[in-house]
Amino acid sequence: MFWKNFINLCNNKKMTPNGVCAELGFSVATATHWKQGAVPRSTTLQKIADYFGVTAESLLADAESPEKEKAPLESLLTPEEVQIAVAFHNARPEIQFAIKTMLGIDTSESQSKTDIV
Repeated sequence: MFWKNFINLCNNKKMTPNGVCAELGFSVATATHWKQGAVPRSTTLQKIADYFGVTAESLLADAESPEKEKAPLESLLTPEEVQIAVAFHNARPEIQFAIKTMLGIDTSESQSKTDIV
């Protein structure tokens, strides 16, 4: 989702992803990682959002999902909760497992995934 939203914003600004990365001080390899499915960390996400004049949440939103249009993420969560969600998303599987365990979230499915990693 991030990459598609990022590309759309680049196209609207008549910029290439590499050009935007250069302007923001990121390496060219960064855009390649995003194209391959990586999601930027929360601080990087915020830099990109500020550059394009959008919210960080909108960069991660699934534009094709009608549920997202009805209830945008920013209307459901505080900015701090969004930062936590992004940090959790970017965390290694074993860190995600530990957080779920601390919060009392069922980790039976997560455990089998972390065993593979």
